[in-house]
Amino acid sequence: MTYHSGKFVDLDPMCQNSEFFDLEVQIGHSIRGKMEVAVIQDLWPRIPELFRAPRFSSYIKSALYSLSWMKEVDENSKIVKQLKERTIDFWGKKEGKLSIKFTMDRYVRDRTKHNFTYGEISGTIGPSHSLESRQFHRFTRVLKGLGCNPRQGGNIRYEENFCTAFFHVNYEKSSVLVDFSNSFRKRPNGDLHDGILKNLHVIVPTDVINDTNFSKCPNDFTDLGSVLYKNKMFLYNMNSIQEFPPNGLEMTIYHQKAVERLRSIPLLVAQLEGKNCMNIVLRENSDGVIVHSLTHNVLRMDPNDTHSFEIYASQFGMPIDGLKISSFLPLNWMKRPRPMLDFFCDSDNPAINDPEDGVTLPEPTRTDQDGLILLNIKANNPGIKLGKYRKECTIDSQIYTVLLNYTSKNNTSQWCDLMINLNIFYDFPEVKEPTWYGNVREVFTRYAYLYPVMRPFIHLEDITNVLQRLRPLKMAMTLPLEHHNFMPISRDLSKKTTNMILRWLENPTIGNPPKVSLDDIKRSIQTAIRFELSTIPLYMTALLSIRPGYNKAAKKTLKHIMIQEMAHTTLAANILNGIGGKPIFNEASAVPVFPSPLPNNPDIVMVLGPLSKSRIEHTFMEIEKPAATVETRCLKYLLKESIHADVLTYKCPITTNPNTISQLYNNILHGIIQLEKEAELENTTIFTGLKSRQVKDDDWYSDVDGKPFAVTNLRTAKRAVAQIVEEGEGSDVCNPLTTSKHLSHYYLFSQMAKERDLIIHSNETCISEGKNRDLYMMETEYCHNGTNLQTCNITYSYNGPNRPLAADGIWPMIEDPQIWKYKINSKAHRYSLQFDSMYTKLLKCFHELFNGHTNKMRFCMSMMYSLLVQGEKLVRTPIEEGIDPMIGPNAGPTFTFIDEY
Repeated sequence: MTYHSGKFVDLDPMCQNSEFFDLEVQIGHSIRGKMEVAVIQDLWPRIPELFRAPRFSSYIKSALYSLSWMKEVDENSKIVKQLKERTIDFWGKKEGKLSIKFTMDRYVRDRTKHNFTYGEISGTIGPSHSLESRQFHRFTRVLKGLGCNPRQGGNIRYEENFCTAFFHVNYEKSSVLVDFSNSFRKRPNGDLHDGILKNLHVIVPTDVINDTNFSKCPNDFTDLGSVLYKNKMFLYNMNSIQEFPPNGLEMTIYHQKAVERLRSIPLLVAQLEGKNCMNIVLRENSDGVIVHSLTHNVLRMDPNDTHSFEIYASQFGMPIDGLKISSFLPLNWMKRPRPMLDFFCDSDNPAINDPEDGVTLPEPTRTDQDGLILLNIKANNPGIKLGKYRKECTIDSQIYTVLLNYTSKNNTSQWCDLMINLNIFYDFPEVKEPTWYGNVREVFTRYAYLYPVMRPFIHLEDITNVLQRLRPLKMAMTLPLEHHNFMPISRDLSKKTTNMILRWLENPTIGNPPKVSLDDIKRSIQTAIRFELSTIPLYMTALLSIRPGYNKAAKKTLKHIMIQEMAHTTLAANILNGIGGKPIFNEASAVPVFPSPLPNNPDIVMVLGPLSKSRIEHTFMEIEKPAATVETRCLKYLLKESIHADVLTYKCPITTNPNTISQLYNNILHGIIQLEKEAELENTTIFTGLKSRQVKDDDWYSDVDGKPFAVTNLRTAKRAVAQIVEEGEGSDVCNPLTTSKHLSHYYLFSQMAKERDLIIHSNETCISEGKNRDLYMMETEYCHNGTNLQTCNITYSYNGPNRPLAADGIWPMIEDPQIWKYKINSKAHRYSLQFDSMYTKLLKCFHELFNGHTNKMRFCMSMMYSLLVQGEKLVRTPIEEGIDPMIGPNAGPTFTFIDEY
């Protein structure tokens, strides 16, 4: 039996209107089926004491198809047997459907909690009626509560503690069945809030009520019984569904007459004291009218698309004929920010429903005898007026929220409890021969930053990585919209844009790179920061895996490299601050994910794990690998004091797909020089950042060579790039020494892998017969420039003192540590969550440090030390309780950024 993950997708991050796509549902060991696409309904803050996602509750109503009646089902189960018989035979079909409705709340989004991703789901299931609406209870009536539409801000009023309840009247039995599953507030522990629910009764007024707001209790009413919320079975066994009058309450003629009055009088839920009504908490509309969409009320539309929404109106449970229904756009609604980095939008985003002519609404229409109308809505082009700005801020669409109202008998306009939410894409000229730089890169780059969760699978902003994955990209983008693997998962790409990308995937033309902009440089530097941040967890994990007293040389080397990588991160942040940017450390998009491809080099997959010779050779040395000779010469050329912008590209071409440190920083420095030289012609500068945001050498915490310094002009920017590149891969492929006469990181790791110190020789060619050489083939190849031998002034060999790397000096830590590999509430699980919490706090400290609070350096470094201590505790903790930590397997750090911490 195969399983796959369904997708929970927002129409828009601000408006939400979340939908389930391709969800499979299994009920115990009895039934399994696929759920039709469904929209969450009646989202409300059910548990206001909690924060963000866990406080909300909603319900989902849909149908299951492709049913499987599992072999494990108990043949003696009367309920399952009857359900199976009615589902298959009731409508005379071989395969039927099941109607399903469930309530979701208390979703745990905090990764530090032991029950992360868990939540509560309770609901009902039964045969599906052929005329039943998938998302609305067509044959029921509605009790409304203010909690489903609470006021913005302020204290919660008593009436706002309640949300919608659906009910059905059985006139033959003189009973009312009420579904309270999403109606009452809960406490944080999941229990119903009995302090609010006291003395709740279902009542039927004696006379017609003209007060549309139910501001007053009725003078005379019939009590159908109290809500049994104190019953232990009410919440879960009964799913908060109760029949009135309740079992045990003697049925009287008064109850029968009261139920009969519900044909023309609304039902109420009230708080009683004795026989006196104190508050109305749930109420049916005084005129009994409800208007809902029988089809999806959430839709994505392209320009010139027209969609017919089937609208149903009823009055006291019966279809209403001739009801006049109008549609309109509420203007000047809330702004809709997107969760993207600052360099995409630096001002307010366009409001919902703007421009107004982005959608064409129908004229007012009256319902037919079945209570039905077709509401035809046409999508226009919302991007005509806002053009590029809208495109950049909202990808390529705008949200429109359509409201409905109806005209009552006294000619007053009443709002319907229905919103139709549309995501309308903008139109643009068709691109027949798209290129990467001209068309595709812009779209893919936005998605790469908007949805960093995709990075473990693909770097959308990297052309090399994209070209390696053309086939799976094409497959994912041509799947049905409902499929769980459809791409993009957000489903917010227009048909024209999708077709343009598909044409490019068939013929992936690169095109000409656009002229570099300051925003391009800022993005590249942020990528460089992420590059530096990616190496620190890799090296720290290897460092933590070394047992006390073992592999001292390797431990010293790793500490030295980590400090320099932190200095490189600081210098990169200083460069970004120098040109007026804002380094980002406190967002998921700016933080590395493990495992995933290395930023700007997708051929290297970053996997956390213990120190080993293989990890040094195939990961660490690949990361710090020297660039080819042409890039080495390019860097030296860019570092010259005097350089003319008009010969930059000729002397030092931009690397289209930088995959080494020097290539990445060459491109950054190339752009900075070009833009600064152009600015000098206008007597200005691109170095406009505040000097107070610079972290200087006197702020630094270590005496290791290569301290950071302020970057305030072109000269210091060149110096910063030179230090980063030289200390990493080195300034010359044939010279392991930096200008400060220390080994670069690549050769420090090479010593660890060779288990011998490196010795320098001079005045020899790169490859010379008869010499005692033990070089990697990679190094030999890099000493060639084309077909010619590159002559080196310095050669080297690994014939120095031994530096053994003892395997028994490494903790038996697991490869690729992940939180799900640890048993919930185990010591390894708790220690790992504590580590991630400390790691998140450290990154947020860095964010403050590099955004103006330079006095926090030592505070951040003390947090780094605490993180190391916690990591040491983690790597000597077995995954299973009672196992010898010397044998393992032991836990390891996951370096996961907790977005909500």
